[in-house]
Amino acid sequence: MNGSSGQRNQETIARFRTDPPEIRAIVSTEAGSEGVNLQIANVLINFDLPWNPMIVEQRIGRVQRLGSQHKNVIIYNVMLAGTFEEYIVGRLMTKLQMATDAIGDIESLLEASGVGDGEEGAGFDEKIRELVVAALAGRDMKAAAERIARSIEAAKKTLEEEKENIEQTLGSPDGYGYVGPQTPTLERFRPSMELEPFVRAAFEKLGGAISDIAPGVLRVASKGGPELVRLKEDAGPEYAKVPLYRAGSPAFLRLIDRVTASGLHAVQDIDHEPRQRIDELVDEWVSGFKGVKSEVIIQSAQRRFEGNAVARVRATTAHDSYERIVTITCNPVEHTQPAAALDAMPDLLQQPAAAGLSPRLILDEACRDPNIVEFNRFYLERRDAELRSAGKDARKRKKLEDEFTPQVDTALVALDGRVSRRVNLKVKYQLDGASYESDLGITPSEGRIDTAPALEPCALTRLEVPADCLAVCELSGVRALKHRLARSEVSGRYGLPEHLLRCSLSGKSILVDEGGMSDITNAVVDRTLLKTCAITGKKGEPAYFGQCAFTRTDVLSERLGKSEVSDKPYRLDQEASSVVSGKRGHAREFVRCQETKRALLPREAERCAKTGKIVAPDVLQPCAVTGKRVLPSELRTSSVSGKRVLAENLVASSLSDAVFLDEEGIRSAYGKFCAPIEAKRCQWSGAATHPDDLKTCALLGLSVHFQYLSDHSRRLQPVEELLAGRRRSMDVRDRWEDILPSVSSAVNTKRCQIESGQLSPDGQKLALAVEVKSLLGLRTQHAAMLYSLKDNAILGNIAIVKRDRRGGFR
Repeated sequence: MNGSSGQRNQETIARFRTDPPEIRAIVSTEAGSEGVNLQIANVLINFDLPWNPMIVEQRIGRVQRLGSQHKNVIIYNVMLAGTFEEYIVGRLMTKLQMATDAIGDIESLLEASGVGDGEEGAGFDEKIRELVVAALAGRDMKAAAERIARSIEAAKKTLEEEKENIEQTLGSPDGYGYVGPQTPTLERFRPSMELEPFVRAAFEKLGGAISDIAPGVLRVASKGGPELVRLKEDAGPEYAKVPLYRAGSPAFLRLIDRVTASGLHAVQDIDHEPRQRIDELVDEWVSGFKGVKSEVIIQSAQRRFEGNAVARVRATTAHDSYERIVTITCNPVEHTQPAAALDAMPDLLQQPAAAGLSPRLILDEACRDPNIVEFNRFYLERRDAELRSAGKDARKRKKLEDEFTPQVDTALVALDGRVSRRVNLKVKYQLDGASYESDLGITPSEGRIDTAPALEPCALTRLEVPADCLAVCELSGVRALKHRLARSEVSGRYGLPEHLLRCSLSGKSILVDEGGMSDITNAVVDRTLLKTCAITGKKGEPAYFGQCAFTRTDVLSERLGKSEVSDKPYRLDQEASSVVSGKRGHAREFVRCQETKRALLPREAERCAKTGKIVAPDVLQPCAVTGKRVLPSELRTSSVSGKRVLAENLVASSLSDAVFLDEEGIRSAYGKFCAPIEAKRCQWSGAATHPDDLKTCALLGLSVHFQYLSDHSRRLQPVEELLAGRRRSMDVRDRWEDILPSVSSAVNTKRCQIESGQLSPDGQKLALAVEVKSLLGLRTQHAAMLYSLKDNAILGNIAIVKRDRRGGFR
């Protein structure tokens, strides 16, 4: 056996499997290590010992597999004595196989020993290669080989200890049976024919003429020339080279292939002269209601098969295969296929469908064979068990999926039965002087009409006729022959002739309930042609109507106008006119002022800049600040200037309800506003000030802006500095003499003099620091005051203090 002789390989295996076998040994290349079933053998000799232990296991799997009749399988490894192959490869492989026999899992053993880290035993392969290279280089490989051997022994011991621990924890399996997938129970092959009758019948089926020329030797004459057939091994020495036909022999297998591929089946066509039989059945059916046949048209036909089909079913996995010959009973109701008219069956039946057979049903039924189901069941359960042990290793799971999933192939071998037809046809005939046609379904072989319209009475002729020749008057309910009734040319409905009218517009015949009266001409018109005025509701012919271009409704022409805006027709009941230009048109061409509700054209309208509302142009007013034209309701009036502005341009007084422009009000230091009339004067600066910003000076008791007060003492800062002597301003000195009398009077002594003076920001007031002496000039004090240059009077209180040496006073 080799990889390039497929047919010869199969013949070799067949001869090896015969009982007794024709050959007792097969010499094979590596091609024999996969894809073949050799469980008939019980000895395997590895002539070239692979360095990869997984390849050795694969070879063993060809022999030691499901279906083997041998209790033990013997494995021999052949190698050259006295070479590194014997010392390294042979000893290590033998030790590995012995350990595997004890443990039962070579992959676990390789992994535990640390020499199988590569894919599928490649790690062990690499270790051996390294030892061989070391041997060729003259290095000592004995120690390395012994280390590998020890690692295998250690791995074996470790796995045995783990097995013992599991048994102690979960209990020993002793006394328990096998818990894996149940071994399939397959039916033993029982030939349906003896060998010699089968060979004779097969050659006769192939067209050969058979004659006996010696005991156990036949002569077969066929188109390809005569040939000899030997049925016995001991037919005589003169016939020793004649091909032997026995179970499994190459000649016998070739004969089986010729028979199964020939298409010669025992199929009987039971339709004799089907066309003549169809005509007879049709004549009988038509004459039954006093009709006259004129023509028969065959529309379709189906061939139906009834009998048995023999199929060859083969289930295959990567490690095993199983084949069965299955007989399937075929029901003609299920096995029906389209056929070309009434063609006869071909002499050579090459396609099963030509006999009406359904290949899909044959395949489904063949796959339900109990033996095939049992074989598939075993390997599917085995696959599930292997997948569970594979864990999450995706590569290994995919490989197991491919190896243990059965693939089923089916081939039709023979047919034994009969073929009949079912024909669907159209019959044309004359009835009561009119032409009619009906559809029939006929089975010629049974002389039976399967489907035909029922016979029912005609109310007008009192004849029993096919139901598809009758029609119902839509108005009276009378059921009669179609040609006896009138038919609407518009709807195709039937009615009695007295129920028929003619449309004055189209000239077509219509039934009474399909017509209507025109409100304009009083003529009868097909209802589907009448139009209805959307304004008045009147119905009439289309010629009296037009269409509104804006609503797409039909309106009487006298109720339509022409738009002065777009020149389009419009319905007058929806007319509108512009209050600006006076133009007329449809209401949809105009907009409404949202303030006055008056109609105007879009180009005549103006849009509020604030709300976006469309209004008439005389409605909007401008904002005094932004100039935007807005609705009057969007403007507010300033309480100060009376200007009309948008609300967002106004600020509100924090003291009242007054609103005004920002620049018209008085702003406080904290962002509050008040109207000018609500403001107070700062008695130091004279500026108009928001009341919230005024505070009372602790020295003079005057209301001044808080910015002029000291942060902590709340005193008017210029007065405080003058009084403490830290400021020596000499403002308006030329008027001090005029002011001094008033000052003397105020401090009630003439022994005083003005020491310094500070002019206010508005130039109307003068802050004075006055030196005052008393007790005969022994006590000196200082007075501070605010003098109004305009009124020549002292404002507020006078502060009299005594300075200290730290630049302050008390």
